[in-house]
Parts: sequence; structure tokens; C-alpha cells
Amino acid sequence: MASLLPIWLRPCRLHGQCFTSYDLLAHMRSLDMGVTGIVRSNRTGKRPLKEDKAMKKQTRGDMDYRFDDEEKILFVKWNDNSLVTVWTNYQSVEPIATAKRWSTSLKQEMSIPQPHLMAKYNKFMGGVGHLDWLVQKYRIGVRSKNGSSIFSPNAWILHSMVTEKPKTLLSFRCYVTKSYLKLQSTSDPKSVGV
Repeated sequence: MASLLPIWLRPCRLHGQCFTSYDLLAHMRSLDMGVTGIVRSNRTGKRPLKEDKAMKKQTRGDMDYRFDDEEKILFVKWNDNSLVTVWTNYQSVEPIATAKRWSTSLKQEMSIPQPHLMAKYNKFMGGVGHLDWLVQKYRIGVRSKNGSSIFSPNAWILHSMVTEKPKTLLSFRCYVTKSYLKLQSTSDPKSVGV
């Protein structure tokens, strides 16, 4: 594997399945594509990592990891603010990095050990964090038929990229809302509720 194309995945639901999976990492490795992704603790299957209860009792920064020789997949569980389970088909645990975290008991910032793959994951997941921030900024309860919000921050990002004087996120959302309200309804209001 001379040149791996790295892909960074975050936990999400896609048609009821966890996005990061053993089969996905094995398949992507066969295509010479490196993948690192967060896995929900209830979706790890029979991977032999320490139980969550035991890991939570350990010191912050402790980790447990196993390597699957057959498919060359590394499984890591790291004790950060909460437990984080990460799978990768090309990253490693070493060299161990350090992460700064606030200690409520000591009332000061402290350094904790951080696996190499977590440091890399955090470095390259900035775009997802920014997208999550945009979604939370003007949270609304209106959902589309598939359950997602009808206001996609991606539309505003594209608008900002192609427009000389882009609207703010709030004014863009107001514009989209007004456009939807001006559309002609295709339903017959007389038949509703009958």
C-alpha cells in the first residue's frame, strides 16, 4: 500500500446501520484506501476490547487496543472525557501524543496520553465539527419526510462559495423559508382530514 487515500468517518446512522464497520474497513483496505472512524460502543460486535465499566474506572488517557492480523484492522478504546472507540485500517497507536484536558478535581489543565490515531482523527475532523456547529446555531424542529432538517448547512456553504456577496446563514435560511412559503401547494386543502 504505497499511497493510501485517508478517509475520516464519524458515527452516524445510515438506514439503521452504523457507518463505520469491520466490513467497510476491510473492503476499503482492499481498495488501498485508509479509513479511520469512531464506532459506537454497542456496535463493536465480538471485538475483544475491555468492557466499558472496567475502562471507566481506569485513569483518564488509558487505552486498550487489539489488532486483527487477517484484515489489518486496529481497534482502540480510549478513556477521554468519555470512552471513545476508534477503528482504523492504516493508522497506529504510536507515537503516543498528549492532549490537554481540564481536570475538575485539580481545577487546572492537565496533559493526558492520546493514541496517535486519535490525534490525527481530531486534526482532520474540523469540517464535521464546523458543520455540526452550523446545524446547532439555529436549531428548528421542522423535519423533512426522511427525518433530516429541511435546512442544510451544505446549501449555505455552496451559496457562499459561488456568490460574490453571500448572505449570512440566518438571512439565507429566511430566504429559503420565504421561497418555500411562496410555492404553490399541490395538495387539495378540502380533502385534508377527511
